[in-house]
Amino acid sequence: MVLLAIRYGQIASTIEQIKPGLSGKVIISVVVPMEKNMCYISPGAKHLTVPIESKEFNSEYFCFSMPESGSAAQEIQKMLPENAELVAAFHTVPAKKLANLEMELDYDIGVCGNSMYSKEIVFGLVKDISNMRPLDVGPLETAAMVEALTPLLINVAARNEMKDVSLKFV
Repeated sequence: MVLLAIRYGQIASTIEQIKPGLSGKVIISVVVPMEKNMCYISPGAKHLTVPIESKEFNSEYFCFSMPESGSAAQEIQKMLPENAELVAAFHTVPAKKLANLEMELDYDIGVCGNSMYSKEIVFGLVKDISNMRPLDVGPLETAAMVEALTPLLINVAARNEMKDVSLKFV
């Protein structure tokens, strides 16, 4: 199993370097294509920079930047060996909280992938973390919806003076 947790802009060069070791592996992508302080109107469009002058507006914001393929996961899938299985997951959990093994978390984790075998492996990993619940979001094509939640959650937290916002479906 390989966890791919890198910046979106580093996907191609990183996969090129590690591709020989990815054959036959389940790869988990937490990659999110997002930009700080600039947004795309549509795939392939030029950046739309939103001027922000007032502190009330909060100049730190993130936007989902949809790749031509629809999601980072779909871009990654195209670069992988044919026998590698990609699953997109863990996009909505704050990294600092996930890294703290002592912390009790109570979040839902959206899992996207085209293979039930590889998704069930990820479901098991999620269940190994106390109070975490894996949710099957669908095939890899649904990853764009989950990836887009990351900048939304970051913006909600920053603009409302909250820390480490995530999701729980009730």
